[in-house]
Amino acid sequence: MCRTKQMFKTLTPLAALLLLAGCYSDVYELPANAPELQQSSYVNENDDEDGYCTILYGGREYACYGTINNEFRHSDVLTCVGYTDGDTNERICKLKATDDYLMSKYVNGMMDQPIFFRAIDTIGKNIFTPPYIDSLDYDIWKTESTHERNE
Repeated sequence: MCRTKQMFKTLTPLAALLLLAGCYSDVYELPANAPELQQSSYVNENDDEDGYCTILYGGREYACYGTINNEFRHSDVLTCVGYTDGDTNERICKLKATDDYLMSKYVNGMMDQPIFFRAIDTIGKNIFTPPYIDSLDYDIWKTESTHERNE
């Protein structure tokens, strides 16, 4: 009985460490001299209450689109390209499957869920959305109405 208790005491912390280690991947590491990506906002010109936070990267503007589902894997991330909000823990990543989306992930939290941003220049277009992205059904992505950038 004493031996079982000792083994339990030894294996429990080890199991917890392995579980936590599996929640982080080096694809979220910031590159050397990682840039702070600019943020802006995007507003529907027909409804000034319909506004979205955006991220500017690689000459494109990306607005919030959706979240992950159970199909997402760390291996779906290509690389970390920078951070936002002056917080180096708020990482922005490129995806392997498409350049039309970016992923925002807070890396210093236990259960923080990634958010996906879709390129504004794809509004009204039928584009490939990876199966691990679930739309949050924002109005900007439902219609082909005219939108404008608000800086």
